[in-house]
Amino acid sequence: MNFNLINEPFSLQYTLRHTFSLLVVLSFTACHTQDEDTKNPVFPVKAVTTEKTAKPVINKSAKSSKKKKKIYITFDDGPNKGTRTVLNITQQEQAPVSFFLVGSHAGGSAEQENTFALLKASPNVELCNHSYSHANNSYEKFYNNTDSVVADFKKARALMQLQNNVSRCPGRNAWRMDSLSVTDIKKSKAAFDSLYSNGFTIMGWDVEWHFDHKTMKPVQTPEKMAEEIDSLFAKNKTRHLDNIVVLAHDQAYRKPDDSAALHRFIKILKNKPEYELEVASNYPLIAKAEIVPDTINTK
Repeated sequence: MNFNLINEPFSLQYTLRHTFSLLVVLSFTACHTQDEDTKNPVFPVKAVTTEKTAKPVINKSAKSSKKKKKIYITFDDGPNKGTRTVLNITQQEQAPVSFFLVGSHAGGSAEQENTFALLKASPNVELCNHSYSHANNSYEKFYNNTDSVVADFKKARALMQLQNNVSRCPGRNAWRMDSLSVTDIKKSKAAFDSLYSNGFTIMGWDVEWHFDHKTMKPVQTPEKMAEEIDSLFAKNKTRHLDNIVVLAHDQAYRKPDDSAALHRFIKILKNKPEYELEVASNYPLIAKAEIVPDTINTK
């Protein structure tokens, strides 16, 4: 008997069944793989590059380092009835100011003596020389005698024991200091020169806050004064670039309305970041070597 012929159908049957099972498995595997890929698709990843952009460098100190324009507020003719009011306002505002004092006023009465003592004891206050006699209000006669002019200023300096030689001539807008010489009235020139040769630095003014001599009230408003200062700076019309000397008079601020005007004026200037208040002896053309020694012979 030929067993190969008998087993041939069985072998073929087995082979077919095995092949079918393999196809089913492969088909299932393929479907399963496709489902997994569909649920979790794989996308190509693009490389992300980040470039740092350099930030511009800002110099924060650029504005603060800008040189400020200096303002020297000066008050003439004290001590008198308006001096304490002016002093109180400037102290409230912590504003550096200079008082050009008259020697005969410093000891003219008990009230004036007390006011003078307050001035000497107050911070941010500088006391300067405005003569002893204020020329007795006879200016032409006063300046005709140069020797008496020098003696008058020396007497004031000794009496008030002033700590600097910064001076202002009564009734005259004259200047005598390093590299600056201004004479407003030629007849008085010899007296100005004599004062300077005797060690007195003479400071005039760039702008004046005028007052009515009858009513004693200030003429310009605080806002108008500030505008004048702005204009002088803008046009470079000051005696020294970026420095301006303001002349005012104590007696013009005795009444509440007028003292309020002075207070407002100082606030306006302080609120301008381009400005800075200074005392007279810090004016650029005044040499520090001109400071008077502490001990002065008052005899």
